[in-house]
Amino acid sequence: MKLKTKKRLFEFNEYFKTPEDFINFINWDAHYINIEILRDRIVNLYYELIIIDEAIKLSILNWFVIEKLNFKNKSIYKLEFWLERGKDLNDYNRWLFKKDGIGPIKPLDYGNINKFKYGKFKFKLNDKPKCRICDSNLNVEIIRDTYNILGCSNNDCESNKNTHISTIRQLAFLPEKVFHEKNKRVNVNSKLTKEYWLLRGYSLENSKAQINKIKNLVKFVPKQSFDYYKITTDMSDEEIKLFHSLNSKLCLDYWLNKGFSQYEAKKKISEHQSNAAKHVDFEKRLLPSNLEYWLNKGYSKEESKVKVSENQTTFSLEKCIEKYGEDEGLKRFTDRQNKWLNSLITNGNMVIGYSKISQELFYKLLETYEINDRNKIYFATHNKEFRLNKTEGGLWLYDFTDLKNKKIIEYNGDDYHANPKKYLAEDYPNPFKKDITAQEIWDKDSKKINMAKKNGFEVMVIWDSEYRWGNKKKVINKCLEFLDKK
Repeated sequence: MKLKTKKRLFEFNEYFKTPEDFINFINWDAHYINIEILRDRIVNLYYELIIIDEAIKLSILNWFVIEKLNFKNKSIYKLEFWLERGKDLNDYNRWLFKKDGIGPIKPLDYGNINKFKYGKFKFKLNDKPKCRICDSNLNVEIIRDTYNILGCSNNDCESNKNTHISTIRQLAFLPEKVFHEKNKRVNVNSKLTKEYWLLRGYSLENSKAQINKIKNLVKFVPKQSFDYYKITTDMSDEEIKLFHSLNSKLCLDYWLNKGFSQYEAKKKISEHQSNAAKHVDFEKRLLPSNLEYWLNKGYSKEESKVKVSENQTTFSLEKCIEKYGEDEGLKRFTDRQNKWLNSLITNGNMVIGYSKISQELFYKLLETYEINDRNKIYFATHNKEFRLNKTEGGLWLYDFTDLKNKKIIEYNGDDYHANPKKYLAEDYPNPFKKDITAQEIWDKDSKKINMAKKNGFEVMVIWDSEYRWGNKKKVINKCLEFLDKK
């Protein structure tokens, strides 16, 4: 290489006789380079430049050297710019303060408060940033006095698999408070949101499956009710009661928490009770089975629901036997149950008690029967469910019944019927009847099956998880074999 000066043209090794001469020249205008740490690279470069066949001005040699050292980072505001030039965090902080009067950036350790940024979100943390989905470290880069979050270091994290879904990456990288401020409609504590399951290690696909499962469980549960929150959240009974009291306009605590006096709070509740009943035809006789009956007596909405429920349970087998004697009471109770069931079916209200997916299976089975034999097949949406009277009064309803061949298939929900592969005898799996154990459920189902067998039926049980999540074709073939249709 030749070096141009105003006076003459020099050979490179004539101007810099030794590597040390070259190092001293660079050190004079070092461009933020730590000469000592990069000494070996600069010495190697010295010998490379000796044999290069080109000429440059001496005034741009330092710039040329920087290019030849192949530094990747060009922005002086990035810490990486300084690190690859042999400098450290202290050098960067000193320069940053001198240049802009800001800083310093502190190492990512517990107790060190630093600024962080992800996209347009800015916040502070006093620890290393962790992925909230998989708990791995986050990749960051320092620009000025801020740690910029690039992504999760775990390639298998859902935030890396779903880079197109901004809410998942926000959930992974932002503190809970910051995420909530941006996504106010997302309740990360609700089992009906993908965020709830993602934070517990589920994949996006499995999160959606869990949400569908919960939706099926609460399909017929009134929203905002105690049972609704019991199924869709992890709140304890006391937490749910407190939540209700603080969020229901018909509860005293709701108004007290907003700063109203006790007198004002009661007045507010009275106003809301009046609004709830203003569309009621008061010329009609209100019975204790009407919500308005109890609202008019000053009860809150929740208390009124309890009163209605208590009133509706006054017709029971025990009451009938007490009033009419054992034989007549048993007959009256069973007749009433039959009449009630027929009314529900006739008016199109009989939707609870079976799952849609069970009907999907049953229609596939129905297709294998001859047209003339199909009137002997009974399930909820085809000829109604087949019934047998209970010995102790009431009715047993069977999911799929082939009356001609005396075959019954019971399609059991894993939670409602306490799948023994999932639950122990002392567990309480039923989401709606929380006071009965798995053993009590098994005993009840056993009575139901024994009643069918006593009447000459063969019975087979299919579990919901066996069909819904398993090999559907295999289950269908199993049923067809049981029904002698193969």
